[in-house]
Amino acid sequence: MLAEKIRAILTRRRGRDVFDFWFLLSKKVSVDWNLVNKKMAIYRKKTNPKDLRRAPKEFPQDEIKNDLARFLPTSHRNLIKTIKNLALEKMKNP
Repeated sequence: MLAEKIRAILTRRRGRDVFDFWFLLSKKVSVDWNLVNKKMAIYRKKTNPKDLRRAPKEFPQDEIKNDLARFLPTSHRNLIKTIKNLALEKMKNP
């Protein structure tokens, strides 16, 4: 599932992907880069941790907010404004 989320982060701009990525890493799921690159083969691309760290920085915060507000319960919506930074922090050591 984590490999799918990484592929999603690298190929589309959805707040839910950033949230799911952060959530999985916070549960100590480890990144299998071989599997990630198998998933990326659909796009004829290879990727690495550097690409992954760069991608969320380009996500517009308004789009993250609009996307996540539809999916997160009210009790978790306070994460919306910080989820990008939380995910980037987790990416330092995926």
